[in-house]
Amino acid sequence: MSFAALVDDAVTGDGDVIATMRKCYLYDFDGYPTRLWDGEGVLYAGAQEWLGTIGPDGVDYHQVANVTDARDGSNPEYRFGLPYIDLATYDGLRADQALANGRILTCWRAIILPTEGLRPATALTFAWAMTMRDVQFSRRRGGAPGNDQTFYSAQLVCRSVEAGRARVPGGTYTDTAQQERARILGVASDSFCAFVAANARRTMTFG
Repeated sequence: MSFAALVDDAVTGDGDVIATMRKCYLYDFDGYPTRLWDGEGVLYAGAQEWLGTIGPDGVDYHQVANVTDARDGSNPEYRFGLPYIDLATYDGLRADQALANGRILTCWRAIILPTEGLRPATALTFAWAMTMRDVQFSRRRGGAPGNDQTFYSAQLVCRSVEAGRARVPGGTYTDTAQQERARILGVASDSFCAFVAANARRTMTFG
């Protein structure tokens, strides 16, 4: 079922939508793709496994910037902090930062019904994409005495792939045009404009 169809199907009689939405992040390092989601445990979505960034203490250790629309021509800089990466990724990226610089960070939305647990059936939908410009690494030791561990992390400086693009004066957004933009960006589908008018008077609640 598509994202738009699932939202329509989940609409209750009073016009509300009850669902859980989470974000999935693909750091597409060359040879070391890293997939994270803003939840606890392992999420199985889009035929991939996504590692949760929220610990048992309820803290989200993934540092995510507040992304804004850059199509007005602005070019803000964003910083993202990966709470943990494996040793192979840490060593590989430190040895050759070209594996990260210029690569793409993509954010997807996952919509999850209460009965689906950590295996949502609906395809992920595209949210935004960033270009990685720089990456900095750190490591620390922690853990209980006698059971200490080394934790590897990274911080990335990114800029939106939309940077420098401007809105067309008097232009409009249609589902056909949005799907074409998605095709150009290499995204399977973008349902942003598919059901805007139908939901104009609905109240949507995402937990």
